[in-house]
Amino acid sequence: MEQGYTEDGMLKVMEQDYSEDGILKVVEQGYAEDGILKAMEQGYTEDGMLKVMEQGYSEDGILKVVEHGYIEENCCIHSHQIFRLEPRIAGLEMCDEEPLEGLKEETVTSEKKADKIRDLTNLYGSKKAKARALKMESLNQKEDPSAEGDMARKIEGLVINKEDLDTIAYTARNIPPHDSTAMIPERAYPLDKIIFKGEWDYLLDVLELLQSGAEIRPNSHPSFVCNRIHRLMEIQDETERKVLACIFSYITHLLKFKDQRSVDNAASAKQHKIPAILRQKFSKMFEDSGSFRLSIEKTNLLISYVLVLTLFADNFRTDLSDIAKDLRMTPVSLRQHYEYLGCKFSRVDQVLLVTLPVPLEFPKQRMHRRRK
Repeated sequence: MEQGYTEDGMLKVMEQDYSEDGILKVVEQGYAEDGILKAMEQGYTEDGMLKVMEQGYSEDGILKVVEHGYIEENCCIHSHQIFRLEPRIAGLEMCDEEPLEGLKEETVTSEKKADKIRDLTNLYGSKKAKARALKMESLNQKEDPSAEGDMARKIEGLVINKEDLDTIAYTARNIPPHDSTAMIPERAYPLDKIIFKGEWDYLLDVLELLQSGAEIRPNSHPSFVCNRIHRLMEIQDETERKVLACIFSYITHLLKFKDQRSVDNAASAKQHKIPAILRQKFSKMFEDSGSFRLSIEKTNLLISYVLVLTLFADNFRTDLSDIAKDLRMTPVSLRQHYEYLGCKFSRVDQVLLVTLPVPLEFPKQRMHRRRK
């Protein structure tokens, strides 16, 4: 079919540019030199027996014509285009044109397919299907050697702050900041970590009362302070006297803050004035957000601060009977709090004294087995 038409002159062309029986394929850009169909340069056939629609194909589906040209009833072909029909045998050659977009077959790898399934599951899957897909993804996750190298480099470059470790330790144990490696009791619980530098000037009330000659009464101050106020007069060094007086004042403010937050003992501390700098600090340390009352955990932390200060006041050899009265606790129950700080007990002249051996040794927490 070199000339572009069949031997019997009966040319049949489908819409897709190939014959119904699959024998002949016709493309654009050509004309038949002689035979039934002759497309002359003037753009019309000799017998005028062909009608072509504007869309580029005949009404009966016989012939397909390229766009921009069609034949009307007067046999004129618009746009003055010349056509040559070039036959091709279907199946022997591949069409130069790309197939329709809807008929394209996309080669999808297993990974891409899995990604699409995961995306569809995340969008439209049930909770159970999402959970199952997440579990399968975690099980099929492969190790990344590069990630291991990055993690190793990060660990090597990590700087360990011992102060932060101590902070984490005392927070976990619910006790004041401490140094478990200290070899003297004064450094086991550093006083500057309990009473900050800017707070000392607001703790001179006990010293001022003493200097003014006023009496320190049990209704305004704890019995622990009242029973030791005479020691301030015995101390000759001004700095040492001021430090002890400030410790007494700090113990008083802590106990009054605890009583103000309790249900039964609020009346006894109602008139007590706590400096704003200390009230703000106590609220941040011991109050839970949204609650005026102290929780059991915060109350135990406050008690730990009080007990550490009693050790400083008595040179780390104290009698717990009067502070137990101020905390409204029994000596037996208060003894457990001292033990939790690492303290030991000894009897001297029938008096139970609390000491603080160094380095600190904390009691091991007992693990209770759950009954079956």
